Amino acid sequence: MRLTLPLLLLLGLFAFCKMPSKKTSLQPSTETFKTKTDTKMPDLPIAGDYPAAWQEIDSLEREGLFKSALEKTEALYARASNDNNAGQILKSLIFKGKFLTMLEENGIEKAMKLYETELLRMRQPEKSVLQSMLAELYSTYLQNQGWRISNRTQLADAPGPDITTWSAANFEQRALDLYQASVKEESALRNGPINYIKDIILPGSTDTTAVPLRPTLFDFLAYRALQHFESERSYLNQPAFKFELSQEAAFAPAKTFLLEKFESQDENASKWMAIRLFQRLLSAQSGNAGQTAGYIDADLARLNFVRQNSVLEDKELRYEQALESLHKQYYDHPSDAEIVWQLSNYLWQKDVQQPGEKTHRKRALTLCEDAIKRHPNTFGAKRCAQLVEILKTPSFSILTEMAYVPEKPVLFRVAWQNMSKIYVKLVQLPGFDE
Repeated sequence: MRLTLPLLLLLGLFAFCKMPSKKTSLQPSTETFKTKTDTKMPDLPIAGDYPAAWQEIDSLEREGLFKSALEKTEALYARASNDNNAGQILKSLIFKGKFLTMLEENGIEKAMKLYETELLRMRQPEKSVLQSMLAELYSTYLQNQGWRISNRTQLADAPGPDITTWSAANFEQRALDLYQASVKEESALRNGPINYIKDIILPGSTDTTAVPLRPTLFDFLAYRALQHFESERSYLNQPAFKFELSQEAAFAPAKTFLLEKFESQDENASKWMAIRLFQRLLSAQSGNAGQTAGYIDADLARLNFVRQNSVLEDKELRYEQALESLHKQYYDHPSDAEIVWQLSNYLWQKDVQQPGEKTHRKRALTLCEDAIKRHPNTFGAKRCAQLVEILKTPSFSILTEMAYVPEKPVLFRVAWQNMSKIYVKLVQLPGFDE
């Protein structure tokens, strides 16, 4: 069984933060983890009697007593700090921000200021997690308030602490900086199990092996940063030397891809940040037999990103060839079903874009049915089954021209799937000449 990407509760707590994702759930552990330099990291948090405290806070919130809920949350934060319980510290901070937005007109701005203040005194690995949370808060705030913020003039000097004077570019730059900072302490984060923040992650779909796809804090935070780096935004000025993904090695097998040097004159190019972070992710899981599922998942994500952003004219062919290579390499691994789904979905769409072609669709069906037999009950097999149902469903459509030339033949395009016969009846409407 494989556990998928975790999701911070932050996304559901603020009124304007709504963004689904995957997550993981693991049993508590009392082990400690260390950096490669043997610097002792904090012990994993213990459960304690926090659930009772949160039940009381939840009850107050449901009754609309937000001020009382905030006071209880602040008391819980002080207790968690005294217990050195990282998960509860972060969770209480999330709820403090939530209640501030409910109680005060400028509560969201105060929540951001609160998190910025906490960053100054917080240690690792909590600091990296809070940096990621705050980065998302800035980004989501900009998305929801962009219509108002975009009218602000960008100042030549660095922005001050008052975010009500920030331009859209200031918000975007701060989010980029925080996401980058959240994955900077890679060595320590790689040795930090995802268990460490179990109090602020939600369970998600499972598949393949007992090892989670995002087993460490670095994996977790890296994928959160990638979600931001991959998105298209235009708040920052685009320099003349804009980064373009033009290297053929971007589509190469992972081992070759890891050796490529992707350089950019624009240090704020989010696509450049993303491709380099994919290299770090794959490097972290490379050669670890127990992380094969996560390695494959990261490589598939990398290929999707490259396909969408490469400027190579033959990128579609290179993408297909890369998936074929992965399918051959991991044929016997349960995650091959996901490779097959991705390849089959590509082949199917290829036929959709080329009316009259059926060869790719037939191969997609064969690949999916084979993967379902070889790797039953896996996440990939379930996705393949959904695609098989689509490919086998009868369908029929007629496309006509918007305008017709008098006394000229009227052209129709008829498309069908999984149908052996089509009956068409033409009926003359009253009032129209033959």
